[in-house]
Amino acid sequence: MAIFYKSFLKPVLDLFSSSTSKGRTTGASATATSRRSSTPSKGTRKSAATSKTKYDYKKFIEKEEINELPPLDFNGEIIQVETLEGAKRALKILSKEPVLGFDTETRPAFTKGESYDPALLQLATQTQAFIFRLKFYEPPKEMWDLLSNPNVKKVGVGIYDDLLALKKLKKFEPAGFVDIADEAKKLGFESFSLRALLAIFTGTRLLKGARRTNWERKDLTNAQIKYAALDAVAGLLIHEKISELSR
Repeated sequence: MAIFYKSFLKPVLDLFSSSTSKGRTTGASATATSRRSSTPSKGTRKSAATSKTKYDYKKFIEKEEINELPPLDFNGEIIQVETLEGAKRALKILSKEPVLGFDTETRPAFTKGESYDPALLQLATQTQAFIFRLKFYEPPKEMWDLLSNPNVKKVGVGIYDDLLALKKLKKFEPAGFVDIADEAKKLGFESFSLRALLAIFTGTRLLKGARRTNWERKDLTNAQIKYAALDAVAGLLIHEKISELSR
């Protein structure tokens, strides 16, 4: 899997910092990064194949069948956003996108009465997946503005629970959100999880190994970074396929 890791570690003149630390690997220059993010061949791309109808896809898929599929591949950049300045820069980029893949991650609770606020917010484009480390800084106004912007569509599965969790951090009015599981139901599909819908529409699977891990740790592992990013990317891919069927 060709994935480029970047981090907004500190304010710099260039948009992206260049550094290496545990759980993150960076090395390309900011200039090269800018070229990659504007090149159509990077990230996920639409296939030139003939358009499919809803009758060309399975309505239901078994877990065993999903486990036989190859893992989802993403040839774009995964960018950890670890500073307030970096968050503002990332949100400026994302606010110009018409559609974003959306997800959050929260540290799992294993004891009765134990609970945690969201640790990560993930937003993905066709070429970049941004991971906002919400425990590292106070989320800026620009973040809540984007999540309240009806002109930027945010897509994912089970997003209403994610929004309830985010509202614990700050009261805001969500707008522009689309739960693709609801959209799939309207088209007659009977498997609704993110993993199942990705398998149905792309023939790939999401890896689950990092799902119940500590998302608040200072240095995320490579497995955590990939898992978090690909959850948002998967939502974007599924939405694209469902939109084609709805036309």
